Amino acid sequence: MAGEKSTSEKIRILKSPDYRTTRWDGGITREICLVPEEADYRERNFRVRISSAVIEKEESDFTYLPGVHRFLMMQEGEARLVFEDGSEILLEPFDVYEFEGDTKIRCYGTGTDLNLMLKSGAEGKMFCRKCRTGDSIQLLPEEDIHRAVYIVQGTAFLPAGTALSGDTIMIPEGMEVSVKNEQLSELIAAVFEWSVN
Repeated sequence: MAGEKSTSEKIRILKSPDYRTTRWDGGITREICLVPEEADYRERNFRVRISSAVIEKEESDFTYLPGVHRFLMMQEGEARLVFEDGSEILLEPFDVYEFEGDTKIRCYGTGTDLNLMLKSGAEGKMFCRKCRTGDSIQLLPEEDIHRAVYIVQGTAFLPAGTALSGDTIMIPEGMEVSVKNEQLSELIAAVFEWSVN
């Protein structure tokens, strides 16, 4: 998980009931992944954090996180983000917004989002993939790149098992993965990639 190469690492499927849940000013956050695993978000000693937040309040402020590079995607609902200078953007489901953690943002709207946080030299990105019945999300191996695939909608099939909506597929560095959609409905997934070298 922390960038060390290991041939013994395998794909893991994290089930949504097992995520660590905490409250924040605007609702509930479920922590999906923290790198290194022994880090503590409250102490801000992580390098990578993946989480999902339920926004319960119609109006809330983003947590002030200097030194953290962030990606945000709404998986359900819309969020209108208003900045200090009065400018604003509207995030609809599956739009990904990239910003710095010290940006002061007021959020209007409720729903559920996904977050990728990077700090202390960690690099990465986040994007959405949609997959029709019978197709696959193909992720080719890249050196020093770790991945996580969060299932937003549908059921994903792969040799390691089945991932349901809300589950996360953790993929070690340098591994090729094919996530198949064998259901009649569309498969929608958020893909997180990071390097901590």
